[in-house]
Amino acid sequence: KSFGLFALSIFALVLVMGMGSAVTLAEWTLNTDAVATTVNANVNAGNLIAGSGVSAVTPTFGTNGVNYTGWETNTFNANDYYQVTLAPKSNFNFVINSISFAHITTNAGTNINMVLSWSKNSDFSSATNLTLNDSVAEDVQSTSSATGLNIPINNGETIFLRIFGFAAEAVGDTLAIENLVLDGTVTSTSTLSETSICAFDNGVTAN
Repeated sequence: KSFGLFALSIFALVLVMGMGSAVTLAEWTLNTDAVATTVNANVNAGNLIAGSGVSAVTPTFGTNGVNYTGWETNTFNANDYYQVTLAPKSNFNFVINSISFAHITTNAGTNINMVLSWSKNSDFSSATNLTLNDSVAEDVQSTSSATGLNIPINNGETIFLRIFGFAAEAVGDTLAIENLVLDGTVTSTSTLSETSICAFDNGVTAN
């Protein structure tokens, strides 16, 4: 019986580790609309939206992704952003390990600074800024990423992720983003308890 319990414990460990393998949690290509094009089966992903500072302008979608004008030309404006949301489905948690997206300013010779931030609150309070390998969008498309992350989102929680744009060279400058990808791991909150119940149902007990 002890050996059976040991074997069952190993099986449970392998099962949990397997469920925690690195996956794409969600991806928004943003070439035709604001809907996530790839979403893990155990995750809910919201459509991309823009903050009130730029959302009065109609977005366009195309080969460079979604594109808005109206970005702040001077200091940081908390209303100038792109936002997506991500939440685990019932009985699941996930951890975000990396975030990446492509960006470009569509006016020749212009730059727009960017800040990537996240919060678990819909009003974006207690937000955390992330370090990007490239925090300036230019008129040649490039990719920014934040890696080595460990952002746990538990069952019942939602993450609000924003890309802020500011210090545009002119009000008419546009910031386009595409291929926004969040990678990480997904785990079940019920795997261990279900395995334990199975063990006791089969009469496997520790002696």
